[in-house]
Amino acid sequence: MESKKRRNARLVVRESEEDYDWKQAAYVTPKKMEHRLISIRLPVTMINQLRYVALAKGDIGYQQVIKTFIADGLQKWRQSRMAA
Repeated sequence: MESKKRRNARLVVRESEEDYDWKQAAYVTPKKMEHRLISIRLPVTMINQLRYVALAKGDIGYQQVIKTFIADGLQKWRQSRMAA
């Protein structure tokens, strides 16, 4: 049986910018996505701004705001790649 580490390594290679056809990308609902815990260091002022945005949006946490911003940025990047 293939190890999880090897499968993940294949995914990284497959999703590399040059080899991946974004037009055929499969969009999976968030419930079915595999999640991985990461750690990033952000300036305190940026975290405070994210918390402010979360409060302004309503019942949403600042970590969800970060995920939304990342998802929006990735979508814009994909659209720019497909338009080129």
